[in-house]
Amino acid sequence: MPKTLPISLGQIESITEKPFTHTDHIAKDREILVHMAREASLVLEKQADLLRENETIFIQEPDKRYHRFFVPRPNVLSQAKNVYLVGFFSHKQAAAAPNHFGDLDDRLIEQLPTFQEILSYSTMALPDGSFGNLVLLSEEEVKLKWMQGEIHSRAVALSPDYYQFVRINNGMLPEGIMQPDSLKITRVKYYDFEQDPPWKAVRELTQN
Repeated sequence: MPKTLPISLGQIESITEKPFTHTDHIAKDREILVHMAREASLVLEKQADLLRENETIFIQEPDKRYHRFFVPRPNVLSQAKNVYLVGFFSHKQAAAAPNHFGDLDDRLIEQLPTFQEILSYSTMALPDGSFGNLVLLSEEEVKLKWMQGEIHSRAVALSPDYYQFVRINNGMLPEGIMQPDSLKITRVKYYDFEQDPPWKAVRELTQN
């Protein structure tokens, strides 16, 4: 597949024919990520014993939606400041097969403890039937190592046949997980897989 460079979007710029790039999504995505971070902080407080055993934690949102947490380093996460984040939002194709990615998600979770800088990985079902992912990191540089790994690379290669679009938020929790309202989004990356090669864009933010 030919590689294309992402175009650069201004802070208030949107592409009319690509509504998933509308700037309204920045605040909406941030609201979801703050909620996910807040729930992660509650898991740290209430289920510390299970986390110490590297158990995957499942909770239900008030409307019974699925929310899963894997926190390989709960002690580090609970104390850390300047926690970096990756927030993933997407919309799947109508004909996408439920098992398109096979066991790749489970295998990603299994390998997380091998990355010392990855502190938490959580997935929440959204009201529209899609999912949001939140990854928390002690160092931003680990993203490249993780993305270049075999399992993540395989998931990326399968994405064009599953997703319509993807929105990836980069940012940080300057006050740490216990103060989720401090969450800042600093960059948003966009991928439109209905084009071949995929359309890509990036938006740098100076404030939420």
